[in-house]
Amino acid sequence: MTARSLLAALAASGLLGGAAQADPWIERADTRAETDALIRKANAETLFVNEPQGLLLGARHTKSGLLCTFAPGDRTNRIQVYPPAEPTEVRGDEVGCVSEVNGVFQSLQAARAADGGLDDAFRRAVDNVKLATPFAQTYEGDHAQNAEVDMDGRPLPLADHRTGRFVVELDGRKLYTRVSVAVVDGWRIKQWVTGPLDDAVGLDVEAESMMTMVLVDFAMKAQAVAAHSTPTALP
Repeated sequence: MTARSLLAALAASGLLGGAAQADPWIERADTRAETDALIRKANAETLFVNEPQGLLLGARHTKSGLLCTFAPGDRTNRIQVYPPAEPTEVRGDEVGCVSEVNGVFQSLQAARAADGGLDDAFRRAVDNVKLATPFAQTYEGDHAQNAEVDMDGRPLPLADHRTGRFVVELDGRKLYTRVSVAVVDGWRIKQWVTGPLDDAVGLDVEAESMMTMVLVDFAMKAQAVAAHSTPTALP
């Protein structure tokens, strides 16, 4: 997805102003059943709700508001609920949604954010990459730019996010890895994508598009809550 098509998608969402366009997707009859199975397999019935996204599976983490989407029928799809890492945490304070499509590993996680904000969240994410792949090197090639303004040059009302890009080696293969982090309403949202180094630019553009749409979903949810809570003036 190019920057222009990404902005078009944002405009269609209604977030950039104007009426949202009709959703062209038609929900598959078995989408809900497949998502329910993913949620049950993770023992996450009290943590996720089924929220189909047209042709895609959709599962929303109720605590953080994170919406995970999956391609239907992919056996690598899974929801993960991580055990509490701190005495103050409870089950469901750190979750993830994982898939692997055509050799590209994708993970989207939500966890309670520490007091350090985005700087601390990004440092933790980079440390995790280097812990998993000790010989990771900074990727110096072309990559996508954050979508910071709309087509009229106005700032997008999205949470800030920060991205680290690396070349890593796994099983003798050099791969491209990027980790992107945002902090939204006290939650650390982390995207981790790994795939063939030869397709680094394409992977980065698609990953940036996905991360932006995750933040669009959070922004739209916040706008809906704000609109619902705004008192109606009496005549």
